[in-house]
Amino acid sequence: KDVIFVDIVPEEAEMMAVLETAASVLVLDHHKSSEYYLKFGPAASTIIDLERSAAQITWDFVKGGNVSRPWFIDHIAARDLWKLDVEEAKYTTRAMCDFGFYDSIETFDKMLSEYSMTDLITIGHVLSVAANRQFEFYKSSAELMRMKSLKDNDVSWIVRITSGGGVDKS
Repeated sequence: KDVIFVDIVPEEAEMMAVLETAASVLVLDHHKSSEYYLKFGPAASTIIDLERSAAQITWDFVKGGNVSRPWFIDHIAARDLWKLDVEEAKYTTRAMCDFGFYDSIETFDKMLSEYSMTDLITIGHVLSVAANRQFEFYKSSAELMRMKSLKDNDVSWIVRITSGGGVDKS
């Protein structure tokens, strides 16, 4: 059988076991750590590109680079590569993640049939505003405390602790 690794780097022992039994192995990845695959030489074909996400690499590989990518591939890539200059991607990927659209191909397909990119931008923006407000509330109610190590009395940390419901200062 043919094996394709996408966006993951298996341990060397696992890779060796796959190489022994697979007809072919292809690695599609964007992580610097995946460069170790190159040591397997022709036993494992590799497409390693630090400028594209695994979603983009895979789309381009499957489509032969001749078909433009759908918007969600580039939005996922923007988030994955921390290219936050694609403002809409911050919101569409927030909505996709919070609604569990990455959980399965079925839920992802359902999302594509029920929501437009504009819908997901709006939903993601609302979710982001709510999450930021919640974060600010907990941050403002947190108190600095010194925590000592249970194992070593010479070790301590300064931490912020919140009760989750705010602190009554009356």
